[in-house]
Amino acid sequence: MREGIILTVEESESGIRLDRFLRERLPGLPSRSVRFAIEAGEVKVGGEKGRKGRILTTGEEVVVRRIAEEADWMPEPGDLPGGSVLFADDMVAVLDKPPDVHTEAHRPGERGTLAGYLRYRFPSVERISSMPGLTLLTRLDYATSGAVPAALTPEALDFFSREREKGEIRKTYYCLVSGRLDEKRTLSFRIDAEGGETVRVRTEVRDPDPSRWTT
Repeated sequence: MREGIILTVEESESGIRLDRFLRERLPGLPSRSVRFAIEAGEVKVGGEKGRKGRILTTGEEVVVRRIAEEADWMPEPGDLPGGSVLFADDMVAVLDKPPDVHTEAHRPGERGTLAGYLRYRFPSVERISSMPGLTLLTRLDYATSGAVPAALTPEALDFFSREREKGEIRKTYYCLVSGRLDEKRTLSFRIDAEGGETVRVRTEVRDPDPSRWTT
């Protein structure tokens, strides 16, 4: 964790956004660290809490109280209540992710993640990848439970990553519901992913594309 960083906006940087300014001035840090530091209120501009879209002007002082380095995102190893290993051989493991658990850390030092459980059960994966998700090959949302595969060797990670990019690794979702429906209903709410990393179900907008519907 780096602390006590003070930066002054140069004339050539006037008009730049705060988040871009930090990424350019602190090139050795991951972008997620810049985003997290701003959202956590660790960055101030002229004594005020910084916003990622804040436009900077010449001479302004940007103070970063603390910001995570790459190593700070390494998931904390530990057992995971409700988690288990469904399958494992020399190349790949399949983990059972319980609900209400993050697949990977959303903040530095976060405990109780599936990636931390992977590191706990298979410590060698930390030597294969330093990413927050280590060698996990897919992600599931916080509230979603299910099977998540992970590579256990560099060769397996390379192979499965290529297969994922080609669309050969697919997810199948099952929804468990309680109660009774008197007739078939079509759920056609739009999935909104236009905002970047955040994906939302827009219940006020019906999706006209039937290929995206779930019955």
